[in-house]
Amino acid sequence: MLGEPFANSIPKVSQAVSLTQVQFTLAGLAVVAVVILGWLLFVRIRRQQNSGLNLLLRELSEETLSNCFIPDGVGGEIHIDYLLLTKHGLLLLETQDFSGLIFAGDRLDTWSATSKQGRITFENPIPVLQQRATAVALLSQDAPLEARVLFTNTVTFPKGHPKAVSTVAGLLDEFNGIETGRQAAADASLYTAWDNIKAKASYS
Repeated sequence: MLGEPFANSIPKVSQAVSLTQVQFTLAGLAVVAVVILGWLLFVRIRRQQNSGLNLLLRELSEETLSNCFIPDGVGGEIHIDYLLLTKHGLLLLETQDFSGLIFAGDRLDTWSATSKQGRITFENPIPVLQQRATAVALLSQDAPLEARVLFTNTVTFPKGHPKAVSTVAGLLDEFNGIETGRQAAADASLYTAWDNIKAKASYS
């Protein structure tokens, strides 16, 4: 009599264990699915960013230096994100991969990006851009030089943006609209300056 109820309870315990195993398996699969979807979204965003930047490099640049270091003029080195040799002069880029609504200003220490993923704050990149532009200018001497903070993703600026800030489309429009007469003025010193910068650049 005592053994019969105990025996009847064994399948129930086995069923409960099986159900728990199924729940853990489903939860694990859900986590894997979220990770995979997140990775695919990240890859898609990076491809969009890179396609825009690559388009700009193809359209504007004769040669490019990227992710390198050059002398800063005071005995050290400074990092260069992108430096382009264009037919109009040198173009220094400090790239940003934020998306959405960008709130930026020359005198703001902190900028912000608001998108579906939330709100992110980041340091005003213009002072760093200016430091890098100064280092490039020391090596390029009289060669024409422009410097921009470049947002490589899709962004809008509800309250406007500083002159030194641009998007891929905006920068293409700006440089493609430069008068061809400026090229002749740049030719004299441009390639000498570029060779000098390349000779001083390092990648360590």
